[in-house]
Amino acid sequence: MAFKCSTIYPTTDSFTTEVIVLGFIAQFFLGGRSGVGQGYENWLYELSQSQRVLKGKEIAVLQHSQKTSRIGRQQLLQERRQAAQLQQVRQRRQDTQKARLIAKRQQKAVAEGRRRVGHPEALMVRGGVPSPKSSREKTMSSRVRAQSRVCTLNAGERRRRTSVGWVGARWAGYCLRLGSFGLGISAIVGTAIAILHPLPNPGKLASSMVAASQKIGLSDPTTTTSNASVLGLPSVATLPVLSPEKELKDAKAKIQDLVAAQADLVPGMFFYNPDTGAYLDLAGDKSFSAASTIKLPVLIALFQDIDAGKARLDDPLTMRKDLIATESGAMQYQPPGTKYSALETAENMITVSDNTATNMLIDRLGGAAALNQRFKTWGLTTTVIHNLLPDLQGTNTISPKDLASLMFKISQGDLLTPHSRDAF
Repeated sequence: MAFKCSTIYPTTDSFTTEVIVLGFIAQFFLGGRSGVGQGYENWLYELSQSQRVLKGKEIAVLQHSQKTSRIGRQQLLQERRQAAQLQQVRQRRQDTQKARLIAKRQQKAVAEGRRRVGHPEALMVRGGVPSPKSSREKTMSSRVRAQSRVCTLNAGERRRRTSVGWVGARWAGYCLRLGSFGLGISAIVGTAIAILHPLPNPGKLASSMVAASQKIGLSDPTTTTSNASVLGLPSVATLPVLSPEKELKDAKAKIQDLVAAQADLVPGMFFYNPDTGAYLDLAGDKSFSAASTIKLPVLIALFQDIDAGKARLDDPLTMRKDLIATESGAMQYQPPGTKYSALETAENMITVSDNTATNMLIDRLGGAAALNQRFKTWGLTTTVIHNLLPDLQGTNTISPKDLASLMFKISQGDLLTPHSRDAF
């Protein structure tokens, strides 16, 4: 019976169920058989009453818990509002302190005469210290916090920036900028002048002077002593008179001793110092096989024709088969008909001693006979071209004194114009 009652009228509390069951059993035994029905009804009534009480208590507890949760939430929100207001008050105080500190620094800088015009600090506190309760402070507080980390300068940094070294570096930067500007202006002006008033071509100038000399009865400069006479420069036909007192006798004696030890050696040398007049002559007039030294007068003849306007450095020269020479140089390995400019040919002749290039220039300058005649007009007595290179028989001749005389003329402004001499 107890099982059925607990099943039909279940309760939420196990202890209450046991009490009810025990009460029913006591009522059954104490009340007797005649009071079984009445006891059962009483028990049902008490059970319903107890259930109502329990439900009422549960509802009351639930309502109390809901009320308590609402109050807790309100209190939590209230506490958060108060914390936010307190944080705002603290932030306002900090902003006010920062603004006052910046104002004091600015006043100190003004008093020392070091105020930086347009500095962010001056912009933040312009017009005095803002009121802590003003709307201007509220709107600019975030800007003050952001800029104070970057723009605030302490007194030590300001003193460093106004020191002598910093001022000197600043002026050095100004001078560097001014110099760069001046260089740019100079380059622009120089380019404009070169375009509007170009320099005359030396070759054309020489050609015009040659034509003028022919009109007034002067001879062709290529058949005279030098081009310097045509261009109005002093002409140096030969070396100055050599004084016996200027001879390097000690050096000559030492060289003669060395030569005596070599029975098969036939020396020849000539040295001359234009500044002091000292010289050394050891068989300087003796004629020797020219070999590659003949290339020097050939190069001077080329520049002389360029000065006279008879040739140009960009003139094309064709390498013919009869001009190809063996031995020195790499042009011989190119096929016949290959074209080179006069400048390229002259460079190969001097830099790598190319024999083929030398033959091409000899042919361009009129041949060996024309060059030999020109060498005589220069005052060279032993310089002669008999055959094209490589001249393995040694028929082409030159002397040490001719070479020294040739270099002396070039150094004194003879034979060539200053432009060609510098290029040479």
